[in-house]
Amino acid sequence: MKQQFVIIGLGMFGSNVAKTLYDAGMEVIVLDRDKELVQRAKEFASRAMVADVTNKEVLQSLGLDDKDVAVIAMGESLEASILATLYLKEMGIKNIIAKANEEDHGKILSQLGAAEVIFPEKDVAIRLAQRISAKNIIDYIPFVEGYSIQEVAPSNKIVGHKIRDLELRKKFGVQIIAIKDMIEDKVELVIDPDKVIKDSDLMILIGKNSDLERVQSL
Repeated sequence: MKQQFVIIGLGMFGSNVAKTLYDAGMEVIVLDRDKELVQRAKEFASRAMVADVTNKEVLQSLGLDDKDVAVIAMGESLEASILATLYLKEMGIKNIIAKANEEDHGKILSQLGAAEVIFPEKDVAIRLAQRISAKNIIDYIPFVEGYSIQEVAPSNKIVGHKIRDLELRKKFGVQIIAIKDMIEDKVELVIDPDKVIKDSDLMILIGKNSDLERVQSL
């Protein structure tokens, strides 16, 4: 059975979440007050409905209580996102992901029952800053507090060495979780410890940010 997602709010963020899920074959239900946005969303949604989600009775009438995940994508409207989170939680939806623009807003959403609160602009800004400021980092994905997954170009001190000889886990507490060959355009998830790192490889590493910085300084 397909996973069922409810997306509330059809701004740029909500629309892109809905499109991605729909293209992946999921059942996607989208809600917004704006009739024009809802009309456009019919191209990338299983159901698209005009609804005022700050009205509890309206929300309850839509039959959403058995859906797997609800994404509340109305970070700009504090009142609407807070009420939608509260009502969906009361309806029994356990996995609620809510967008917030400010820390205090996010704390309120968490206290009301959001399983996850995201700050898209903040997350993108941090990711960009990390990527452009750190040596050899090609991409950066925050993982949990203080940890991240980084796509790192190997330095001259790493190129030509076997993975086992680098001892990244022992020396730095960092784990190689994949190797991406940029020439052959393939990714190795099961890594041979005797593999020799080439200058065309990218290493996907996971670890504490402080430990990853030490690897970057090699």
